[in-house]
Amino acid sequence: MHQYRMTLAMAVLGVICTWSLSADEDTTLVGPRLFEHQRLSVTMTIANPYDRAVRVKHLFSTCECFLLEMDQHVLLPYEETTLRVKIDNRNYSGQMRQTIYVEFTDGDLEILRRVLQWVVIPDVAIDNMPLHGPFDQRPELLQRDIYMYTSHERPDELHRLQKVMLVSSPEESRPEEGLKVTQIEYHGDIWQWQQRTISPGKVLIIGRARDPDAQPDPVRLEEDLVIHTNHPRKPRLEIKKMTALDFESDDPWAQFR
Repeated sequence: MHQYRMTLAMAVLGVICTWSLSADEDTTLVGPRLFEHQRLSVTMTIANPYDRAVRVKHLFSTCECFLLEMDQHVLLPYEETTLRVKIDNRNYSGQMRQTIYVEFTDGDLEILRRVLQWVVIPDVAIDNMPLHGPFDQRPELLQRDIYMYTSHERPDELHRLQKVMLVSSPEESRPEEGLKVTQIEYHGDIWQWQQRTISPGKVLIIGRARDPDAQPDPVRLEEDLVIHTNHPRKPRLEIKKMTALDFESDDPWAQFR
């Protein structure tokens, strides 16, 4: 196969870094450390590696944070084009490793894959926590950066309705006076929400049934929960809270977990 060149430029607040690689080299591209509010712009120059014309059928990636644009979708043999990637880091944190795919209309041609790797320092993160702790550190990766929460209980067992979330900001990005939750905005009838500061950068948000002895009719609710903070870069965290109260044994929200 014809060896091809790919040039990568990453732009963050006017700072440009450039990498080059060929087809038989490692295609994992390591980018910078960024704060959550910073945007990342990536420009890739790639070439058709085949000795015949190709048409790009589909551009896709493993992250909703990517916006992909390609200058040309039909390439002559060994012709180059530019692929632009805009990355929105909002509501993400930690080590990011995502893949971009370039698929051709000819299914016999190999899909091009490029892996981008970078680190996002959160302004404010929100995580799903175990009900009984520990609360002194962020949970495992699958429970981090959760903006939709589900609960399923029987209507006659509202005392079991509980949810614990950790709102946190690392030392390098939190306000000088520490992270504070200034308001919890919820307009529903099922839940009541309280906060507890456990350190200058960590606040627990604790949800319980407003009336644990109530026995409401079966219901499924999709409600909004807004957590207001004193962080100038992220004053609002908008949460979707989905609550099912019924007598079914199956979890109606399992598909969202």
